[in-house]
Amino acid sequence: MKIPSFPTTIRSGKPLTMLLPVAVLAILSSAIAFGWQDRQTQPSGSTLAEGIAALDANDYAKAHRVFQALADKNNPAAELWLAHLYQDGLGVAPNTQQAVTLLTKAADAGSARAAAQLGKLYLDGHGVLQDTGAAKQWLSRAAEHGDAAAQRELGLIYAQGLGTAKDPRQAYVWLNIAARDGDAQAAQWRDRVLAALTPAEAARASGEAAAQERLLTADAQSGHAPPAEQVAGATLPQTRPS
Repeated sequence: MKIPSFPTTIRSGKPLTMLLPVAVLAILSSAIAFGWQDRQTQPSGSTLAEGIAALDANDYAKAHRVFQALADKNNPAAELWLAHLYQDGLGVAPNTQQAVTLLTKAADAGSARAAAQLGKLYLDGHGVLQDTGAAKQWLSRAAEHGDAAAQRELGLIYAQGLGTAKDPRQAYVWLNIAARDGDAQAAQWRDRVLAALTPAEAARASGEAAAQERLLTADAQSGHAPPAEQVAGATLPQTRPS
């Protein structure tokens, strides 16, 4: 009986051994390409900067993947940015409650910006029940950690008596600090409050403002309070979240 032999050539006349490397290379190339594409969808090694870059490029799906992966690792800055996506419905369905949950978690971890945003949400009743008490609580925490926007809003609460008794001196303290940080609106309100104070009240308010500024500076230098725009080692732009 004749034993069939394995063919060593194909119809083109080329030896099969010459074509095997080509086939192997094609398979390997496909596997590498597939693996690269699969790895591209995985945000596990992504950084916060990559998520922010994706957001700036309007690639909301990638931004969401990156921020979510980092938020799952309890990254306060990522929680803050992810809350921004849920607040504005960028790449996800708008969900203010989810945003509040994320902001609360980030604020409890030390994010002054998250605390400031929570205070503003409760102050305006934006997507949540308006609660000036909760607003004052969160804004106070953010203001004491150096967030200028929170300092201005807290000063306005005292100046206008929103959910609390009017307190021109406290209003001046926080408005003056925010104004010194370059907040033009705070400066206008500070001057308005100052004009309504007696000379003695103005002197006392100025002294209290100076004492509060020294306290904020000491806390920042000692590392007890994170700088307003620094969370988990990442710088947060002034323009976003708004």
